[in-house]
Amino acid sequence: MQEYHCGEKMLRLWRLYLLAIAIVAAFLCGFVCFFSRLIGAILGLLFLAAGLFLYAYLSRYRASLRYTIQGNRLEIQRGVYFQKHNCLTAAQILYIKRLSTPLQRRYGLCTLQIYGGGARARLPGLSQDGAAALLSALETSGGEEPTG
Repeated sequence: MQEYHCGEKMLRLWRLYLLAIAIVAAFLCGFVCFFSRLIGAILGLLFLAAGLFLYAYLSRYRASLRYTIQGNRLEIQRGVYFQKHNCLTAAQILYIKRLSTPLQRRYGLCTLQIYGGGARARLPGLSQDGAAALLSALETSGGEEPTG
């Protein structure tokens, strides 16, 4: 059994995205405050509450992401409040794409998009080495050669 996790760097990247959204929200609140201080203050408090919730939620979500290869099956577990458990056999996997944004490449991360017969799964936050190891493990477990 081989187990893979979403890396700590992915949490930093998600929080960087959250910071960019917070900056845009702050400018929006400032613009609304120009016309109505009460509505701007309420909107600002709502954005602040949502930002704090997401900041805490992202670390719990990262900890819940788990990718396991058992025999010829890939098991994907994720979810904080509502847990999901997906299983794909190596024979079901049609092809795999390796996706990465410029920021993900800067942090040495990538996302694997797995397409199977009637199923599709995303595996975010893998390191480049972890993704290569997962691809080779899937290849040796009996599936077709992953491409992407």
